[in-house]
Amino acid sequence: MNTNIRALQVACDQLGLSYEFTHKTKNVLSVFIGSERYIFANWATPLNTHAMSVVCRDKDFLYSLYEDVINMPQTQSFLDPNTEEKYEQYLDESSYDSIIETIEKDFSYPMIIKKNRGSFGRNVFKVDDHASLLRAVSTIFDHESSYYDYILIAQDYIEPQTEYRAIFLDGVLQFVYEKNIDEATFVGNLSPLHWENAKAIEIKDTVLLERIESFARPMFAKKMVDYCGLDIILDTHGELWMIEMNASPGYDHFVSDSGDTTVVALYQKILQRLQA
Repeated sequence: MNTNIRALQVACDQLGLSYEFTHKTKNVLSVFIGSERYIFANWATPLNTHAMSVVCRDKDFLYSLYEDVINMPQTQSFLDPNTEEKYEQYLDESSYDSIIETIEKDFSYPMIIKKNRGSFGRNVFKVDDHASLLRAVSTIFDHESSYYDYILIAQDYIEPQTEYRAIFLDGVLQFVYEKNIDEATFVGNLSPLHWENAKAIEIKDTVLLERIESFARPMFAKKMVDYCGLDIILDTHGELWMIEMNASPGYDHFVSDSGDTTVVALYQKILQRLQA
């Protein structure tokens, strides 16, 4: 049973709600509220629409929707020139060389190159020069790789002071944790919680919490996402940036480092919302 489902089960027990597991792994849980069966699977909840979940997973879609209302790094997408014929109508660049030329024209080193639909920091590269840009493009567009993506994302590099994950329910901030790497060692994955000995530390500073909630408010005013986690960077100049949105945030690191009380309370709120 994964960490999210375990916390959900505790929340159901505390609220006296009936439920059943519908898979041998116990990673699919049905909660019965009135005449309805609500299904939670792994990290996913029944809250978000499928369309918004797709937008959250697609970094290009997400940037296009929200870049006018929240501070995000400049982002461009590039379709693999060696794509199927039916997708050629979407091609802006006809070769890898022209993609690299456009990236170097529109971005400065260092920059971020990553796959469009990815998680766990896979195929995310901080690129410092022409040679490393070539390697990143070749890696993402490697048709033999299980991590292949037909869309590549180029993005301004934001020098981080601190990175946070902020959890929102109906546009209201629930909690924030810092992805702390003060005593961590980089082992090849840029995602902070994949550094060795990184910690997920809950933030209690009310001034910072209010700042993060205010920062995200225009985004939810444009289009509400019922439940999500925002990856937010505080840069070395003190400015906040929204990097990514996750419609099915996981809590393994957070529960391991900070306990499950906060996550159980979150699931109680989700269940009470479904009861309303």
